[in-house]
Amino acid sequence: GGVLVDGAVAVVVAQVADLGGARVGERVGVVAVGGVGRVAVGLRAGEHRVARVNAREHRSKIGFVVPGAGLLFYMTLRQNIALAPRLKTLPADKRDGEIDRVLAIVGVGAAAAEKTPAFVSPVERLKTAIARALVASPTVVLFDEPFWGLDRLDRDLMRREFLRIRLLCPKITFVLATRDVIESIKLSDFIVLMKGGSIVEASETRKFIENPKSKYGQSLVQTHKFQIQLEAVDL
Repeated sequence: GGVLVDGAVAVVVAQVADLGGARVGERVGVVAVGGVGRVAVGLRAGEHRVARVNAREHRSKIGFVVPGAGLLFYMTLRQNIALAPRLKTLPADKRDGEIDRVLAIVGVGAAAAEKTPAFVSPVERLKTAIARALVASPTVVLFDEPFWGLDRLDRDLMRREFLRIRLLCPKITFVLATRDVIESIKLSDFIVLMKGGSIVEASETRKFIENPKSKYGQSLVQTHKFQIQLEAVDL
């Protein structure tokens, strides 16, 4: 899903959320002020509320995709994925199998996987970062403005790829932080609007667009109404 923030953040939860009546399997857009850490408050990681558990204890259950992909430039894409702590506990043959599995999910070919980040496209770098997050078998993946720095064509492509990859990982909750209102709406089934650290509205995305309940929600929808219609957002 996708997320929307007060001047900044949009969150998308692909599977599990404990916010405003959202159902398991939905993508939840959390509109809130702050970074991914704050946006994650109230979401569940497995059976635990993120807001009520020790982040370090549950870090191994959470995958991260950061702005710019965060790959090591002197390693191949495959080697970057192999850095995931979980893989270090596996035999070499199983390790390779897991890397092949996530590369297939994100759509990075074998030839590209043997290249370093400087010699592949921005899209392939981002997909590799997603693969590295998925290979850890997380319950939650936090996407912190992952489309930052992409041009319009690549950004549109990765929006579609984000939804495709999510469908292939139905047991993983995706949390996406973005500053793009339209992106948040297009990538979520359910939106939780936050302001000043508090939830001011929570509803299905379609209902939020058609009839926002809060004054803040009304102002957001009104401000971006033309763009929503122009983009022909498919809900």
